[in-house]
Amino acid sequence: MKAFLLAAGKGERLSPYTQFLPKPLFPILGVPILEIQLKRLLKLGIQDIGINLFHLKEKILDFLRIFSQKNPVNLSIFEEKELLGTGGGIFNAKDFFTNSTLIINSDILFDFPLEILIEYHQKIKI
Repeated sequence: MKAFLLAAGKGERLSPYTQFLPKPLFPILGVPILEIQLKRLLKLGIQDIGINLFHLKEKILDFLRIFSQKNPVNLSIFEEKELLGTGGGIFNAKDFFTNSTLIINSDILFDFPLEILIEYHQKIKI
């Protein structure tokens, strides 16, 4: 199984903070949300991860370079020349979706047990 993280948005509701820091890099107790999401995926055994980028992409790319040096992850980056929105971002990365792929936001924390979702998907997979 793969995962795809949506990380291209501008985070306008949190402006002016997001003018300088992309929302996926906002820290929660000192840890960027994106790092929390990536570690959660790695803990589930998901190492093939795609991510779309647009707003302040250089900052996210810098973070991902450091993260991937310390963690066993295969990252596929999909940069957008213009903001494509959720559907457009997924379509832009269509070649990444070669098998089952979990799609989540990179800037939203949730406590839903993804293990249950993945197990159910694998059970009913057509």
